[in-house]
Amino acid sequence: MEMKTYLLLFGVILFFSCKKAEDRKCLKFAGDESERIVNVDIDIDTLFLYDNLYYSLIQGEEAKVVLSGGENLLSHINLDFSNGTLTITDENKCKFLRSYKNKIHAKIYVDSISYIYYEGGKELKSIDTLRSNEMRLIIRDGAGSTDLTLRNGYTSAIVTHGFGDFTLRGSTQIGFLNCNTNSFCDTRSFQVVDELIVKSNTVGKMLINANQTKLFADILQRGNIEYVGYPTSISLNSFGEGQLIDLNN
Repeated sequence: MEMKTYLLLFGVILFFSCKKAEDRKCLKFAGDESERIVNVDIDIDTLFLYDNLYYSLIQGEEAKVVLSGGENLLSHINLDFSNGTLTITDENKCKFLRSYKNKIHAKIYVDSISYIYYEGGKELKSIDTLRSNEMRLIIRDGAGSTDLTLRNGYTSAIVTHGFGDFTLRGSTQIGFLNCNTNSFCDTRSFQVVDELIVKSNTVGKMLINANQTKLFADILQRGNIEYVGYPTSISLNSFGEGQLIDLNN
């Protein structure tokens, strides 16, 4: 019985070793540091970002994706373009066989982004300011951190569930912020001009900037909404143990 097991294991190893390392999804080393550039010839306004990549968003006229990391890993980062949407997933398997130091970075150069769906475990950040008419950010499941600098007319940022968090900087006319389950946020450097709607359904803390705006706050859990600045008006609906806290005092 043991001999059959060894022969089977040997056969599997021999089969996979016949492929080049960059062609194998599982049994391989990361390889030397390398770069893969994918030019984009369609307008992209929507992103679906998954898995444990380090994502950076850069606004510019030239649309492209620059992947960097181990040369044997990059060919299995899947980029799918469809109807103005870019979806990025990591098809590499057996990550437990490689060092946690084997990071894969994805720099995404776009002209204007209006929708981001993020389900990642590392980080999503912007390099400089992302300008658009609106930005709708959805964070789901992943425990990765998001840090974006925005300038637009409308911004919504929602963590549907999980341990995700987001930091926003810049400004918008109207803002909607919603944290659920164990998530949290910090938007103290994000100015909302007209009205800010904040919905806390989390045990985490929501830090916001309510200066010179109409603040509408709903508290449904034990997490606090804590604000800086001086709102022009406050409307509070409280159904949970959390508190609306003035940080100016």
